[in-house]
Amino acid sequence: MSWRVAALIAAGGLVLRFAWLFTPAGLPDGDEAVFGLMALHILDGRDYPIYCWGAHYAGALVSYLAALGFWLFGIGGVVLKSSTFPFTAGYLAVTFALARTVLDDGAARIALLLAAIPPAIPLTFSVKATGGFPETLFFGGLVLLLTFRLPRAPSQSGLCRGHLALLGFAGGFGFYILPLILPYLAVAFTFLLLHRRRALERGGWAWLLAGALVGASPMLIYNIESPFATLLRLGSRVLNVSRDEALGPGTGVTTAAGWIVHYLSGLPARLLAILGNLGPLLGLKAAGGSVLACTIGAVSTLSLWRNAGPEGHSPTGEPLARFCAWLVPTMLLFAWVTGLNRPRHLLPLYSVLPLGFAAFYGRIRVARPWAARAILILLLVIAGWDLVEAAPVPVGARVAPLIQTAEQLEIRGMYTDYDTAYQVMFASREAILASPTAWAESVISDRTPKITQQVDLLPNPAYVFGRGSAEAASFAQGLARRNISFTRHTAGPFDLFTGLSMPVRSKILPIDSDW
Repeated sequence: MSWRVAALIAAGGLVLRFAWLFTPAGLPDGDEAVFGLMALHILDGRDYPIYCWGAHYAGALVSYLAALGFWLFGIGGVVLKSSTFPFTAGYLAVTFALARTVLDDGAARIALLLAAIPPAIPLTFSVKATGGFPETLFFGGLVLLLTFRLPRAPSQSGLCRGHLALLGFAGGFGFYILPLILPYLAVAFTFLLLHRRRALERGGWAWLLAGALVGASPMLIYNIESPFATLLRLGSRVLNVSRDEALGPGTGVTTAAGWIVHYLSGLPARLLAILGNLGPLLGLKAAGGSVLACTIGAVSTLSLWRNAGPEGHSPTGEPLARFCAWLVPTMLLFAWVTGLNRPRHLLPLYSVLPLGFAAFYGRIRVARPWAARAILILLLVIAGWDLVEAAPVPVGARVAPLIQTAEQLEIRGMYTDYDTAYQVMFASREAILASPTAWAESVISDRTPKITQQVDLLPNPAYVFGRGSAEAASFAQGLARRNISFTRHTAGPFDLFTGLSMPVRSKILPIDSDW
């Protein structure tokens, strides 16, 4: 009966996520469109990327799954985002299994229910096809599960050695997909040293290391071909400097001392950002939501911590739940140190918080069952209301009118912002080329410089901005100051500038009213 109920809950969670793909909030954004373009290149045999273009830390596995989906079901945004479902299903299964291991069957069903029906941000990123978030939830939880279930005896049997190799592979491959898995690995490694050291004897560590090397082999191969590309990209992200600044000469922030001062001075703001983003992560966006979210997180973590021994699942009485609880401060410390403090970067907390509340639910259910049920219902209502509020808000632009207008005007290339550029290329299957260099914030995120070069060679590119936006007005004023004539068109939520008497190329974009 326990497995049937769990299967129904998990199936409901997957149905909810599939339905989400048909809401405005479920539209692919610019980052997902990049992975969709990579999938098109894989499908056509033009390219076989290891990492996302321009992001040497986000593994391209989801693009290969999307390419298979395109071949089977056709090309589209729903198929692209559905390529995350194997990891989402795996995350739900691992959450249930992990809760059964550290708690009990009843708590496992509660944890699975909260994981299956989360607030908007966890649900959105559980189907985000950007090479990392659904995969981290799955592989991170799998690492913990395999670690906790590792036999205590030395690795003499083939089964134990295979278990160690699989554990190493899950950790290594998860690290290749996205280094956001590091907090999971830190907790798992600590548990191995304290409670499974004997399992690493007699060559056990070699099997663990071999599995990790095989899992991380795509990253290792890539960084041999492009020396230290992942490390440099991550370092520049943490220190908030570009690769050229990191490798080139300079003064101030471009010196090692300047980087350290700049980094340390930003730590207080990072901590406040983390605490402030806990509210939106849990669907608590109203005033005081972050305080309530911190309270929920603290109570859940302490409930896991106080669950010293999972009776019936760990004859040795090992504090498995406490090691799950340790993931929360480890994740927060990781986010604080690295500066990855946006709500999406805190997503791994959703590997633990459902377990923490399930532990809390189990503790109060005995004395006050009505209170336990009321709190559970309240959390589900909060999650449901957050989903209802978020569903009508599009995360990506509706580019169909823009593509239609561009085809009518026989436009083959355009300069625009990051999201629009890659969504146009994915939706048009690169029949229309787009460069994300028209907006200042998009110039540093040009993931396809070769396409920008091709757009620069076109005789009559278009320049696309949000309809009636300040950027469109500034662009028009800048052209007027230089006496450059143009024609302005409207395409749904966009303004198109075409027929410029003197085309403006990417090297001097973006331009403003003072140009």
